[in-house]
Amino acid sequence: MLGELPADRAARVAFILATSSSWGPTDRARRADVSADLSRVHIRRTKRSTRDRVVPIVLLAHRELLEFAVRHAGGTNGLLFQRWSNHGRDIRAACKRAGIAPCSPNDLRRTFGVWLRASGAPPDLIAPCMGHKDSTMVERVYGRLPPELLAARIQDAVSQSSTASTLPVGLQDCVKHVPDTCDSTAPERRMRPMAPSRNRACKDRKTKRSRDAARDQRGSPPDGPCGNRTHDLGIKNPLLCRLS
Repeated sequence: MLGELPADRAARVAFILATSSSWGPTDRARRADVSADLSRVHIRRTKRSTRDRVVPIVLLAHRELLEFAVRHAGGTNGLLFQRWSNHGRDIRAACKRAGIAPCSPNDLRRTFGVWLRASGAPPDLIAPCMGHKDSTMVERVYGRLPPELLAARIQDAVSQSSTASTLPVGLQDCVKHVPDTCDSTAPERRMRPMAPSRNRACKDRKTKRSRDAARDQRGSPPDGPCGNRTHDLGIKNPLLCRLS
């Protein structure tokens, strides 16, 4: 995209990528805001006090972009850049000519955070560089890694870990009991019948009482006893059966 823009406008895009500056501060950026050794940049305040900050330039890519911005910026009277209206339209057109997905100035600012996060910087250190009071926005928006970078970060973390090649002891024991294949000749394991739960036992007793009450109302069948000794003997109190 930088090759599809005039020199001063390409310099401003590179400046945003290198410093996480919003568009407004680039209109007021001055050459004196960039240190002589390109190690830090003063971003002037716009909306909140936290946005007035000094951004350290740590990554080599950020340093090269900042060097490009300082060398090609065409501002006058101490300002770093020339005036640029309709920047959103011009940036989208440059992306189209370059054959890449369209982006906005905020996407350029987000790229700064993604690069730092992909390089291993924690969100609480990226947040002050971007002018945030805490790391919430970095974790939610500005530092979210795309899948390919996320996979690379996980791979690096695993390879650098001293226990990367082995699992914890508890997990090793679990893996030992996982069969590689299903053996159809293995004896079938029979599960012990579970003891009836208390609710089930209560339900069975209620069912029996209901059945006995129904038999009492119907009376004994004419062809023989009903199978209930208390009912057959006509005993109202079952305890009396033991005394008989």
